[in-house]
Amino acid sequence: TWTRTWSVPYNIRIIDYKTGRLENSFQNIADLFDPLNKNRKENILQILIYTYLFYSEENQLDVHPYLFYIRNIFNPHYDPFIKVSNFQNNKNLSINIKLIKNELEENLIKIISEIIDENVDFYQTKNINTCKNCQFNLICKKKIWTYLVLI
Repeated sequence: TWTRTWSVPYNIRIIDYKTGRLENSFQNIADLFDPLNKNRKENILQILIYTYLFYSEENQLDVHPYLFYIRNIFNPHYDPFIKVSNFQNNKNLSINIKLIKNELEENLIKIISEIIDENVDFYQTKNINTCKNCQFNLICKKKIWTYLVLI
């Protein structure tokens, strides 16, 4: 779940605190869902899904996702807004979930449909970097031990 919900007049902020590397902008929604994208920004996808779920229940207000990265929080130039780099010819537009709701929903439906479709084969990731920090890498039995030892 997200860490905090902050209400300001006519606006709800869904806030998640992170300790990792700063990632607060993305190119497009489809890239966030692409399992072959080596630079997929999972933190952004996660907060967008949280924001979407909240917005589905409270759609009369503007709902904005925020990521607070602990390492950067005291930097005077730090900006916790999630931005899309190029959306409808606007550069670095801060995200209001209303702007991307339909596209996010379409991608969520597509990926969930694939997961539950018995006719679609499950396949392990082709990106070995995904496995090095995965908590399930012992269960899936992907051959990563050589790779992990070499790191």
